[in-house]
Amino acid sequence: MKSRAKTPSSPRPQRLRQHAGCRLGTLESDREGVQHPFLIPRGISGRRFEPFLIPRGISGRRFEPFLNPRGIRGRTWGPFLIPRGIAGRPVAPFWIPRGIHSSGSATAVSYFVKELFYTLQGEGFHTGRAAVFCRFSGCNLWSGHEADRAKAVCRFCDTDFVGHNGPSGGKFATPDVLADAILSVFAKHTSHTSGRFVVLTGGEPLLQVDAPLVRCLHARGFRVAVETNGTRPLPTGTPLDCLDWVCVSPKAGADLVVTKGDELKLVFPQEGVLPAEYEGLAFAHFFLSPMDGPNREKNTALAIAYCLKNPTWRLTLQTHKYLGIP
Repeated sequence: MKSRAKTPSSPRPQRLRQHAGCRLGTLESDREGVQHPFLIPRGISGRRFEPFLIPRGISGRRFEPFLNPRGIRGRTWGPFLIPRGIAGRPVAPFWIPRGIHSSGSATAVSYFVKELFYTLQGEGFHTGRAAVFCRFSGCNLWSGHEADRAKAVCRFCDTDFVGHNGPSGGKFATPDVLADAILSVFAKHTSHTSGRFVVLTGGEPLLQVDAPLVRCLHARGFRVAVETNGTRPLPTGTPLDCLDWVCVSPKAGADLVVTKGDELKLVFPQEGVLPAEYEGLAFAHFFLSPMDGPNREKNTALAIAYCLKNPTWRLTLQTHKYLGIP
């Protein structure tokens, strides 16, 4: 029988396993002269770090990204990595990015948003529909930095989701503040109070989107859609806590957690994945989106041919790129 980890008399470095979507870093020596390793999500390199508290005995434990875990002093946290099974365990020094959440003077921030903008939905079932797009920062399948693309799970992303310096982007401390910002973007373009539609996208929005945010958006009259890679769970709760439209875009090499929804949109072709693999999933609509890039015309022809032979699938194009709109 394994004995419980003893409380160290002085801080000691922890041995941490690598985790998908993360890298191992080492903090500068602390007051005791000890360097502490830490796990951080891809895409937040360059931030300053400071101590926080998480369970002892983390060596060899499985890590996964959490957002806004509940039940710990009522605080909400931004995206970072902590061990599973945190509840009720003793604590020891660890390190997270300053400005996301800390036990010191840093400000608690719930949502990091790259940009907010109003446009027409360019692809999928809602093509042509006016919507506010809320692009969240960060993704669990690629850091967003070109230097990491070759080693990423998703290597063909064409979106800038790094940071929070885009139009109307920023750090939003509460779901109400973010929902008000989304409403403000909508109200700048139209005086209509009906037809409010917001698309939560990224990056990977489900690293940050939670039930309180969805509830706040519903309270402001929005129908709420999400565009996700399907590797993170959806918000749950009452109908007001749940999303109105779920669009999943699977990526080869990434296991799906979300296996039912309104729309499955597969970028095509992808090496190592075939559309037929997804036809048994509980989605109302199946779309093929030709992969952009230097082979776009060839990929479009392949997608057209596949849809003609397999009528379960419909073709969708990124019309916003052809129209020159966001």
